[in-house]
Amino acid sequence: MDAERATLVESGSVDREPTWDTVRDHLGAGRTFWLDLQAPSDDEIDRMGDVFGFHRLAVEDTHHFNQRAKLVDYEDHAFIVAFAAALDRVHDRIEVHCYYRPGVVVTVHRQQCPAIDGWLDRHVDHEFDAPGLVLLYRVLDALAATFPPVLEEIDERLTELEDAVLADPVPDQMGELSAMKRQLSHLRRAVIPSRDTLGGGTSLAIEELPGMTDEARRYFRDLYDHLVHVADQVDSEREHASSVMDVYLTTVNNKQNDVMKQLTAVSTFFLPLMFLTGFFGMNFAWMVRHVEGSVPFLTLGISLQAMSVAAVLVLLKRRGWF
Repeated sequence: MDAERATLVESGSVDREPTWDTVRDHLGAGRTFWLDLQAPSDDEIDRMGDVFGFHRLAVEDTHHFNQRAKLVDYEDHAFIVAFAAALDRVHDRIEVHCYYRPGVVVTVHRQQCPAIDGWLDRHVDHEFDAPGLVLLYRVLDALAATFPPVLEEIDERLTELEDAVLADPVPDQMGELSAMKRQLSHLRRAVIPSRDTLGGGTSLAIEELPGMTDEARRYFRDLYDHLVHVADQVDSEREHASSVMDVYLTTVNNKQNDVMKQLTAVSTFFLPLMFLTGFFGMNFAWMVRHVEGSVPFLTLGISLQAMSVAAVLVLLKRRGWF
């Protein structure tokens, strides 16, 4: 197969180099299996659609990633756009296209998906006890399970930033907060549509999936509960990020106010001194007649300045500026 990686998993075995002939044999034998394709070529995507008989519109969506989370029913198969949280800090989320038909699940993604790799490592040697829709549920649940660890990491970092901001706010902290809030917005755009698409396992799209049973519906309701919890956690972290940004702005404003208060106190302190200096430099006639000699002049000047400084200090003290 012309893909960066192709994996075919069936009960108790895994094929790391499957061929389309192998896939056709499995389809002909009615086996339950999962085919995972990482970064397939456009020709390979078209071939996948032909081999499985997937609808042309769904295949066209897989040619063009950056889709919104959705679930589309095509009578005998379904197409789901799902997301996993990225753990490498390079991407916010990983888009995964899932195709389902009774007994078969096909996943397509352009980049490595740790959620799928981890699920394969844990279950590759196990017997498939999840035919049909339950196998699809397990794939989607593995993708949804990637969000809580990322959100917990974000929460811990936000708590650290909040403590750092209260101690000493610096501009780099606002940049990191903005990046985290942007990341949370991207995660929210992945989680909320996924939650609404499933609709608690009671939406029309879910009900019309081929092979839907009461047992499978219970699994999808469980997945919906997981996504509701994740969505609530994303909203909570967005509010946390906004709160820390408010704390940063408030702390910076308080520090600026303290600086302005100090500058105002210094200006207020020197204002009467500047007035007295200018006043005594005007050489009024009455001052020349009544203040003779340097000693009385200095005594009058120093005493007036001392009284003005004392008055300013008393005023600033009463206002609680120091």
